[in-house]
Order: sequence, then structure tokens, then C-alpha cells
Amino acid sequence: MFKKVLDVWAQHLSSTASLNILNDQPDGWLSPKAVSAMIETANINQVAGISFSDIYICDPSKPWGFKSWDDLFTRKHKHGLRPVAEPSDDTVIVNPCECILSHLQFNVSKRDKFWLKTQPYSIDDSLASLFVSGTIYQALLSPLNYHRWRGPVAGIVKKTYKIPGTYYSQTSSNSFVGEGPDPFAPKESQKYCTAVATRAVVAIQADNPDIGRVVVLHVGMSEVSSCEITVSPTNEL
Repeated sequence: MFKKVLDVWAQHLSSTASLNILNDQPDGWLSPKAVSAMIETANINQVAGISFSDIYICDPSKPWGFKSWDDLFTRKHKHGLRPVAEPSDDTVIVNPCECILSHLQFNVSKRDKFWLKTQPYSIDDSLASLFVSGTIYQALLSPLNYHRWRGPVAGIVKKTYKIPGTYYSQTSSNSFVGEGPDPFAPKESQKYCTAVATRAVVAIQADNPDIGRVVVLHVGMSEVSSCEITVSPTNEL
């Protein structure tokens, strides 16, 4: 039932009916405070005087020209604002989005355990034997950041699928610290959520044989369950 409710809510946020919250009132998604926060997050080069419309494709006169709340959330950067590092060098692996490193582990064994914020997980639980001796790179994408992804390597998409998951799940070890609930438990459980939340999986065969197979696991945090895959098998990245 919870999933049905959130699915309907997701449909609403993707429709024009959600446009009423895209306003510049103090509690609106385009309030001066909200726009300032989005600009500050996106302005990684700290360009003085840069505006929201300098960064994102939008029309401030409409206002902003977004079709829905979801259209705002997945807003596009202006062309060239985020160039791919070394696009002609297939030895380079890039961040697939504007994320921050949260966990890195090399040479993972099938029966090893790696800790995700006080929660141990065996590689055998979540990854196929193809990735034994490989590397796990986990990163966090803030809600204020650009919410579109690119391929981390040059290659061919081999497989895509979604894994349904939980909502608002968090580790019990982070839920209660002291006398009451830990207000930071959802934040501290972000790594744990990579094993239980809704996930969109994209498997890529890298052009560079030294890299081999790469899997990108996109995780929907908290109430998010609408991970959208826009590539298909055989697509080139």
C-alpha cells in the first residue's frame, strides 16, 4: 500500500498539477533562499554573479519554464558547463554524477565483509562473481545537486534492470543513540540503503579491456522509488 501511495505521488510530481509549488514565495521551491542554495551547490568554480539561468536550461520569465516539479528536480545544465574529463582517454573513469565519495574498497573477495556504517555485508550478497577482486566505489548525491547521470566509462551497455526496495529504511544501530531516536540516522544509513532501497542497475562493458565490466547502481533514497533508466542494452556510452 505504501508503494501505491508513493507511486501516485510520483505521478503527481511529474504532472503539471505540481507547478503550483514552483513559485518564489518563502516556502516555494523557487524562493530566493532555495534558488540561492541551488546556485551555490552548482557553482563549483565560484563564478561571481552567476545566475540560476546561467547554469540551467530554463526560462525565468515563465517562471523558469519547467513543466513539473520533477522537471525542476532533473533540470539540465547548460551545454558545456560540466565537460567530461579526458573524453578521448578510455583509461579514465569519471564520476557518473555530481557525487561525493563515501566509501572505496579495492580487491574485494567473494567472502569478504565490508562495513557500511556499522553494517557488514558480504560481496556474495549483492554482487556477482564477475566482480570478485574488483573495486567498490560508493558516493553520495545531494538533493540540491544535478540529478542526471552519465556513463563512468566509455563502453557498451550490456544490461539494465530495476530492483524494488524499501522506503525510509535505516540501520537499527543508528536509530537509537542515548535516550531517543537519532536525528542523523537517515544520513548515517546512506551506505546501508545501497543494499535495501530501490535501485536502478546499468551494466557496462568498458571499451578498455583493463577496466572490463562496470556496474553502476543508482539508489533511490528515503521515499524515492522512481529511478529512471534512459539507456538500453547495445547503447554506446
